[in-house]
Formats: sequence, structure tokens, C-alpha cells
Amino acid sequence: MPTEVTVGMEKLHTLFAEWMRGVVEYVKGVVAIDGKQARRTGGGDQKPLHVVSAFATEARLVLGQLACEEKSNEITAMPKLLDMLEVKGCIVTVDAMGTQTKIAKKIRDKGADYILVLKTNQAVLYTGESGGQTLPG
Repeated sequence: MPTEVTVGMEKLHTLFAEWMRGVVEYVKGVVAIDGKQARRTGGGDQKPLHVVSAFATEARLVLGQLACEEKSNEITAMPKLLDMLEVKGCIVTVDAMGTQTKIAKKIRDKGADYILVLKTNQAVLYTGESGGQTLPG
């Protein structure tokens, strides 16, 4: 007779990430991190579901996903997702929203390199007039 088991979302993601590490013996190459809003998931007082995903391009596999918390966004979800992944030796790509010093440092701390998009939302880095402010590297 089947037994019903309840697992929290964060625990489920951790278990999924552990399983994926076994499936993908060694992740190499590019890991693209991006957020997407799921269409038609909101309504009334409910906000749409926003998910941040990590995609291993060479393996063609989603390594992990994390839903953004209710009063949060990709910027706070990306470091949490990176904590759950093994990206040592990879090149992690992040869009302009994720071009944050904290995220760049997290990527370097995990032993990976990064490609970050710069737009005018990061005016100091964009113009090159950093006055000593740089991204970790």
C-alpha cells in the first residue's frame, strides 16, 4: 500500500539537486542562470509565479530551479540557487538583473567564472568610471 510523504519545496529542490549531481557526473561548460515568469499563474490577489533556473548548456539539462519568494525577486533567489549547485570550473552566465557584486562574488566563491551583462542599470560599471568599484574576479 503506498504511503503519502510530505516534503517542503526547499527540501524537494535540495533532493532534486543531489539527484542531478548523480545524473550529471561532472557539469562543465556554460551554466546559464535566468528568471522567467510563468504565464497565467497569477490572478486576483495572487502574484504570478517567478522562477529562477540554472541550465547546463552542454548537458542540455536544467540543474535546478527556485521560485522567487513572495516579496522578493531574482536578485535574492540567484545566490540561493547557486548555493544548491556545483558549478566549479564552469562559466556562469547571468542577465543584467543579476549583475550584482554579491552574485559575482558567490559565483567566484563556488570556483566558477562568470559572464555578466552590463546595462545602464549599473551606470558606474557601464561607463567604466568605477572610482575603485569592481566586480570580484
